[in-house]
Amino acid sequence: MTPGETATTEIVVREVQSIQFNDTPDSDDVSVDFGDVSFSTRPDGTLESFPPTWTWEGTQSSLTVTVPVTAAEDAEGGTYRFTLAVSDEEPPLDNPRTVTFNVTVEG
Repeated sequence: MTPGETATTEIVVREVQSIQFNDTPDSDDVSVDFGDVSFSTRPDGTLESFPPTWTWEGTQSSLTVTVPVTAAEDAEGGTYRFTLAVSDEEPPLDNPRTVTFNVTVEG
């Protein structure tokens, strides 16, 4: 992606009952609008924390998460790493699995 652009990435996760962004870049160069994150199956609940935790009643065997990421107009080129905590349990997430994805900003 280029500075000033918004792009989406899709992540497929399996055996899911709750998801939370665990780690986002410590930078203003790239950001996620958590209100625009979408799922192939609508969550049954959202814990209004920062970042939010999305939950489903019962374990979803497979779920696609669509994440919009925006690069600031003055974003530095580079690769930015995001991490999701994914669990087949209700929160709190005691033993979550980690799913990572990278976003590359052209510089």
